[in-house]
Amino acid sequence: IVPPSSPIQLYTNSTFWKLSAAGLNKYCRNCEMDMIIAASGPPTLDLAGGDVTLRAPACFTFEVIEANGTKRPAFSLNSNLLADVILNITDDRTNAGTFHTKFSRISCTASLNSTNVGQVYSHMLAPGMNVLATLVMIPYANNALAGGITIPPIAAPGGNLTLVRPELILDKESVFLDSDLQWRVEP
Repeated sequence: IVPPSSPIQLYTNSTFWKLSAAGLNKYCRNCEMDMIIAASGPPTLDLAGGDVTLRAPACFTFEVIEANGTKRPAFSLNSNLLADVILNITDDRTNAGTFHTKFSRISCTASLNSTNVGQVYSHMLAPGMNVLATLVMIPYANNALAGGITIPPIAAPGGNLTLVRPELILDKESVFLDSDLQWRVEP
């Protein structure tokens, strides 16, 4: 959802929507909009030459918000998000490893998934989605991940084997998992 603090807000009567989704303002005249981004498949990380790239299929759902607060789906777009990621892994071997990520660039494609507003020119929306990614998604994601993500102990099914103090090791083209093992033998 586009946060209220975002420099970009979505309204059905903007010139942008009149050009890219002409039926939108007829669907809900002068309405505010929400955009919901959801994963539509599993993400993948590509490692090449020390660079980390995240690829994630996503669905952008655009909803109109009527004056009474009711939300109605207007249209949705399928997208492939491509993000350059700065990945740092720290480990003091007394605690679990922690990895810190920072997104430096996100770009996306757009193709129409569904519409309740008639013709939507998805090729016109992709550049606007990229601006939205730069101004909203990158700061939001980087803020949410600022504290890092600690890798917790990992227990195998049955609970007899646990990976203790797991550590990710990032090589130029590989990611390795290093850990102490704890094996519990029951009498």
